Amino acid sequence: MLVIDDHHYLRDVVRAILELEGAVVCEAASLEQAQALLENGVPDAIVTDLELRSETRGGLLILEHVKRWSPACAVVLFTGRADAYDELCGIGFDAVLLKPTSTTDLVAAVLAAVGRCRRTASRQTSTAA
Repeated sequence: MLVIDDHHYLRDVVRAILELEGAVVCEAASLEQAQALLENGVPDAIVTDLELRSETRGGLLILEHVKRWSPACAVVLFTGRADAYDELCGIGFDAVLLKPTSTTDLVAAVLAAVGRCRRTASRQTSTAA
């Protein structure tokens, strides 16, 4: 998994929660760091903030990039932008969570998103064959 957030404390907390659940987690503090990591391969899931320091809506750029190259990768938005929640839910993220959220809700959202993306990719693969 890849966790992208420009606030190191939040990034560390999300990483620790996911690692306790058995995930192998990489971190990125910026859009540029995330893009560099993604050049080496796309993970099963990405948890990203919407607003990254260099990009007001860097999370959207991550979503577009990842879904273009690997639709099976779940992209979960973890944001404090409650004012834009409805808009963000309709953009194409596999899950949208508002900060703060419980550990249980974070883990459940990531697992559900990964499961949905894998099922969708599996159906597309078997339909294409």
